[in-house]
Amino acid sequence: MTLVWSSPRLTRGEHRNVIRDLSGGVVTKAGEYLPNEGGAGEGFANVGAAQGMGATQFGKYLEAGKGALRFLRVSAHDGFVWRAVPHEAVDEPKAAIKEATDDLIERHFLQQQKWGAQHRDAAAQGVSFDAAVKAPLLTVLMSPEFLYRGARSGDIPVAVQSTRAAPNIERGNAAKGDRNVAPPCPLTFHELASRLSVFLWASIPDDELLKLASEDKLRDPAVLKAQAARMVKNPRAASLATDFAAQLWKFSDFETFTGPDEKRFKEFTPSLRQAMLDEVTTSLGDLFRTDAPLTNLLDADYTFANEELANHCGVKWTNVPKYERGDEDTSTLPNWYRVTLPQQRGGLATMALFLTKTSQPLRTSPVQRGNWVLETLIGHKIPPPPPNVKKLSEDDKNAEGLNIQQQLAQPRAAENCAACHAKIDPPGIALENFDPIGRWRDTERDGAPIVNSEKLHDGSEMKGVDGLKRWLKSREDEFFANFNRKLLGYALGRAVLPGDRALLARMSAALQRDGHKFSSLVEAIVTSPQFTGRRQETTAVKTANSL
Repeated sequence: MTLVWSSPRLTRGEHRNVIRDLSGGVVTKAGEYLPNEGGAGEGFANVGAAQGMGATQFGKYLEAGKGALRFLRVSAHDGFVWRAVPHEAVDEPKAAIKEATDDLIERHFLQQQKWGAQHRDAAAQGVSFDAAVKAPLLTVLMSPEFLYRGARSGDIPVAVQSTRAAPNIERGNAAKGDRNVAPPCPLTFHELASRLSVFLWASIPDDELLKLASEDKLRDPAVLKAQAARMVKNPRAASLATDFAAQLWKFSDFETFTGPDEKRFKEFTPSLRQAMLDEVTTSLGDLFRTDAPLTNLLDADYTFANEELANHCGVKWTNVPKYERGDEDTSTLPNWYRVTLPQQRGGLATMALFLTKTSQPLRTSPVQRGNWVLETLIGHKIPPPPPNVKKLSEDDKNAEGLNIQQQLAQPRAAENCAACHAKIDPPGIALENFDPIGRWRDTERDGAPIVNSEKLHDGSEMKGVDGLKRWLKSREDEFFANFNRKLLGYALGRAVLPGDRALLARMSAALQRDGHKFSSLVEAIVTSPQFTGRRQETTAVKTANSL
């Protein structure tokens, strides 16, 4: 049996960030025990109604909690690594336990009366100081109030059989356009602080946000906007790249990606793989933090790189003038610089990570690359291929000597495949100058010239990276409509509903008005009734709770 709360459970990334911040930055990999979860709603793992807690998952969270506490060395004389507890000698263990537990309670807004008596008496006679602290902390880390954001005492989980899908509580009758769905109920000031910190930091509030929440000042739209602006510039906002963007553009698992054939592509080393990932997260983090135009996601004349990645991408490190490397402080990584890109690079589609991830082990894949551009970047819905479709060759050519472009002629001519391939193939073929690990090339391995052009469904031709960039420019409105929808779904932790259309329209207008700045979207979201309130229980929820 699986238990499901309508409140969102901490995702792998959120759990990692919360433990990191509670431990003062010491414990950074507590979530490594947790599996990557599939997306729901708008494709993100933070949708409460789609999350369950079976015995296996509970065990994983227990491992993660124990793993985090293994890094916590506690004694009455040496203190704690938790930032709310002083490191000087502590004469009274019970006072120290109270301080450590109260910090956790306050930052996750657990009910102090409920947990206080249970945890503050943990230092029983004969129990070591270390064990007396870790036992109650582990209990807190495994409580529904901690694992489920917004869960409150008295909340009843939905019980569903593990073989059944969890009920789609979030959609409820609103998905059918039910006009009787109740308006949002305002969040408490602490709940609003938590929602804001989870959105922008995928973690818990800091002291400043807690103080404003306690003073009930977060309801002021001006204060909300100011806090959002402050938080986006904070290093914790890196989660917008590592959590939001990683799920949106599907690179969450790249840290362990082993796609390229290790014999043919020996250059694809763990350090190069990490550099590819760091380029994406550093570039995105800089874009969000500096409020650069979001059009840079489609085409930009710069990126961030170290020497290994720069050489891989055609930026000769030895020939880069010092001033072109920029200020090293613009990147949070040592020996990383902002570098000027050659003409054939620019934007997400030409970054080595995405080019590598959308390739086959031995060759490029115009189909996978084109599908990523169409579906993931622009937001077009591409149906799955029909059954029994003939597979393309695993290598550059098939047994008949046909290259990939020639092999694609067959599905393009087939009636049940032509419509989709007419959309997918052109952007994928336009990227053919990049090999399976994202290096620029002018010829195939056998010396044949690269074919990088294909006709679009309207008869026009898309040729090479320049042609792709022009096509992406013409699709900016579609790109931003998809981006706005995904950002809103991530912020709310649910699917975007028909009732959100007015908010999406305000977001689009603000984006156009403010020069495509990320801050305009954040302000529109955090001051909206959808963000500052909670959807009231619908018939769907009541029915689910009665199962």
